[in-house]
Amino acid sequence: MYFVRDWLAIGKYAETVDLPFLRQSGIQAMLQLAAPAGQPGIESLYLPVDDGEPLAAGIIEQGVCF
Repeated sequence: MYFVRDWLAIGKYAETVDLPFLRQSGIQAMLQLAAPAGQPGIESLYLPVDDGEPLAAGIIEQGVCF
């Protein structure tokens, strides 16, 4: 996981399914693009995104609002 800001991190799908790691890292919410991986006590939003495909404005807006 790479912290872009103190409050914003970018990580791999494998990290989203590791609840102890998420808690240790202080993760409170996840915007998921690869596959949904809900965790108890962590807010999440899954947006289906295909590599190399343009994103509809509505999808981008949902992610930013989240």
